[in-house]
Amino acid sequence: MNVEIRTGSRLHFGLLEPGPQQPHRFGGVGMMIDHPGFLIQVEPSATDEFDADAETRRRVQSIVERCRRMNATGSLPAACRIRVVTSISAHAGLGSGTQLALGIGRALMLLAGDASVASRQIARDTGRGRRSGIGSYGFDVGGFLVDGGRTPTDGVLVRQRIEVPGEWRFVIVTPHTARGLSGRSERDAFASLEPMSAVLIRQLRNVIGQEIVPSLCQARFERFAAALHQFGRAVGEHFAPIQGGVFADPTMADVARRLRERGCACVVQSSWGPTICAPCADEFSADNVVRFLNRLPVCRECTIRASRPLNHGAGVTIEA
Repeated sequence: MNVEIRTGSRLHFGLLEPGPQQPHRFGGVGMMIDHPGFLIQVEPSATDEFDADAETRRRVQSIVERCRRMNATGSLPAACRIRVVTSISAHAGLGSGTQLALGIGRALMLLAGDASVASRQIARDTGRGRRSGIGSYGFDVGGFLVDGGRTPTDGVLVRQRIEVPGEWRFVIVTPHTARGLSGRSERDAFASLEPMSAVLIRQLRNVIGQEIVPSLCQARFERFAAALHQFGRAVGEHFAPIQGGVFADPTMADVARRLRERGCACVVQSSWGPTICAPCADEFSADNVVRFLNRLPVCRECTIRASRPLNHGAGVTIEA
């Protein structure tokens, strides 16, 4: 049996971090987009074979080892061939680690004949979703997600999922060389930063509940873009001491400034960056933004995409 998994990417527009003493940590908002994404093909084999670039191959091997170690029944294939046909850049703010881990974990469970294991369990087994549940839930259901934060006992609580209007587009810009925080650097950053004030968290929750969610439900793009920009700016200012500014990468800060001067209602960083995102009301507007960016010398070493919202979970194809 062969299993093919096709994922999207995760955009995360900012964490709400009240500090370790609070009952709920790391809430926020984010969504899934259709590309970039992983296309992963998995099948049983006599020996492990991982067909991917060197960095992705190391990640694949680590995920497979963790899945086998955490599999209590020992039902996973003893060896498999995994081909990563298309991929998401690592540490770019697009949730590549979670999408890769869930894609491989889901494929291995399907090869073992077990489709019942929840993605949240696979995420825990592979060390994903320690702070945010948006990538894990997004893998299953897509859409725009409101993360209520995690508790010591219940894990991550994603409270709301909203369909994103299909005509909207999200122009994303990713520099080729810069990388966002991850691993120990990310843990050290959280440890060194003062928690968000109760006033700021209340303001951000009001923006989510009173502006972002209603504008999505009513498909009011201008209101959504203005609210998301307000949210991303406030979160970026809070994290500026550890990421170097509202935008983590100076080049992306320059691109964001130029987009705002051009008239874009919203430019927001995804996760720790360096990827930034400019929502657009339709394909025509997004194409114009992409053309504008492609003319900028500052964007010569960047990948620029106009992505669609992904309102469904990862695609799964099984061939006997």
